Amino acid sequence: MNEVDFSKVGLKMKQLRSERGITQEQVAKDLNCTVPFVSNVENNRAKLNLRVLLYYSKLCNVSVDTILDAEEIFLLWMKKSAS
Repeated sequence: MNEVDFSKVGLKMKQLRSERGITQEQVAKDLNCTVPFVSNVENNRAKLNLRVLLYYSKLCNVSVDTILDAEEIFLLWMKKSAS
């Protein structure tokens, strides 16, 4: 099975946040962390943790699968398995 490409996860989170007009400052306040930490996560310079992943999921009203692009990975795996 293919793995999640974590180099794209932070960028997806940034895209979803930006599309909703939410600032990094708002995210940092909600998560009780610093703006540089939020920036580092979104730019893949810091490791993503479950708390942050779940927060973005709720904030952006999307599934964790959407953020991880896990549905696409699963479909690719199913296609390969059927071959």
